[in-house]
Amino acid sequence: MGKWWLADKADNRVGGVLEISSDGTAHLEVVDELVGEQTVELIHGHAAGKMITLVNSFRTGGNVTFGQAFTATEKLRSSLVFIGVHLTSEMDKIFNYIEVEISCLTSFASRSGLEYATTIDRENGHFKNAQVTVEIPETLVARATARQQQVEIYWTTKSSSFGNFTYGRDISFTETAKLRVRADSPSSWNEFDKVIGSVQNLVTLASQQGCAVRSRKLAITQEGRAASVELYFSKADTWTDAKTERHRFLFHLPDLGADYDSALNRWFSLGEEIGIALDALFSLDYTPTVYYQNELFNLASAAEGFHAKLFPESTAHDPEMRSEIVRAAMQAFSEHPEKSWVKGRLSDNRPGLKKRLLELAALPDREAVENLLGSIDTWAKWLRDARNAIGHMDTGELEKKIPEDARYRLSYVTKALLHLVLLQKLGISSELQSRAVADIYGYSAREFRKVVAEAAQR
Repeated sequence: MGKWWLADKADNRVGGVLEISSDGTAHLEVVDELVGEQTVELIHGHAAGKMITLVNSFRTGGNVTFGQAFTATEKLRSSLVFIGVHLTSEMDKIFNYIEVEISCLTSFASRSGLEYATTIDRENGHFKNAQVTVEIPETLVARATARQQQVEIYWTTKSSSFGNFTYGRDISFTETAKLRVRADSPSSWNEFDKVIGSVQNLVTLASQQGCAVRSRKLAITQEGRAASVELYFSKADTWTDAKTERHRFLFHLPDLGADYDSALNRWFSLGEEIGIALDALFSLDYTPTVYYQNELFNLASAAEGFHAKLFPESTAHDPEMRSEIVRAAMQAFSEHPEKSWVKGRLSDNRPGLKKRLLELAALPDREAVENLLGSIDTWAKWLRDARNAIGHMDTGELEKKIPEDARYRLSYVTKALLHLVLLQKLGISSELQSRAVADIYGYSAREFRKVVAEAAQR
């Protein structure tokens, strides 16, 4: 409950209630007309003793009543909510850093300041005493030079006071690893997103599940003191609290090497190098419920994108020979009315999709890839055929060229292969790549290899 007004009309204030749902969606209901039919860039407010800014707000409903008195209500929705500041524009460059929580980051970081030891009475085997040690692990610091930002993983620990219950008394400790991104100079709220998203993707790759970001807290530093600003917006990823299992991770932060700065910058550089193909790959983790045809097309497109960036010099033919072919063809068609079409068709010297997939599959550890796919050649042929059939909307071609059992496994093993490519580029050992195939991808890999073997016997 609070008072709300247009940022440029502070003298016209109305009462209203702001509600923010668990997915970050913000709804404001006011007891008078405020925005009408327009979309308003900024609404300011005071509620719960804090300054609030709503960004890009528009009307979703409301009522107008004429009677003894005119009354009106408006229901609004806002794309962004800042609690703790009045902005003068959405892109105000006033924030010095942001702190966020990323699901699975604590397990991925693989450090702890909590130690618990118990003593057992040797005479009767009963519990004797326990000792709990609580320390804060050292903050890990990396420099994202290209972004002019500092990236920190830091730990917080909180404990509950002794609680007395009908069944007894308890005390608990909670340790959390969080991400902090500091800018060299004051920045707008979204200038931190690139680094946050990159770390989120890294943890998603390691944990094999779509990791969510929550608790976004911006900070404005003045005279050595930081004022906290909470940020909310509607987002697709959802946070669920569930127990993580260490053996389900592909790797942990220490597996990237002792030099945290170097490890993180390898990942940042890899993300910049591969670009949108990485988004196509991870989109399947963040929105996992799609048809297998969509998965296959996304993954085949991602594989093409990976190859284009990682093998920029790859060609179908020797460039000199290709030039001779083009020259000869253009001479033969020099007077033909469709010579420009002929030139366009001959100008592309990229390898065929199957060859590109084979080159990509040669990047990770060979043994790991063979244990994942069985026949690498068959996998590349099936993925090529699936991509072409789905891209051309030819269901019959998909069913004719790829066995049914293989179609449902093909997307999984392709995704796993792309993950192995990323592990290789990150410097993850062959041993860990092979363990990933055996322990994490094992069941689907075995089923896919079985279908490959059956297809070879036909």
